[in-house]
Amino acid sequence: MRIYLVTISAPSNEADEKFMKFIEDKNLEWWRYMPTVWGLATPDTLSTNEILFKVQACYGTTFSFVLEVEIKDVAGMFPMSKEMKDSVPEGWSPFTWFSNIRDKTFVPKWEKETNTTK
Repeated sequence: MRIYLVTISAPSNEADEKFMKFIEDKNLEWWRYMPTVWGLATPDTLSTNEILFKVQACYGTTFSFVLEVEIKDVAGMFPMSKEMKDSVPEGWSPFTWFSNIRDKTFVPKWEKETNTTK
């Protein structure tokens, strides 16, 4: 599994929908914690350049970059409004995603789907 941070400079609803379709079609794990940053977990076969080309196809040639990372530890603060506290599960934070995908027992979506179709 490869972990990427994808940064874009000019998000839009239309571009976001196109990129989300790519994520869903590939059955990738994802998390978006700011309008300009996506977190992606992908199979080892999906390269940095493939993701960058898809970002450019969806968002245009605005400033963007794809950074492959290795998660050794996670910490952060995430302020929540009262409305968010009422609508998200107990114990949820945006950093839960990073903690979950770095767990050695984590099974990503693309592997779950493969196992259920056998």
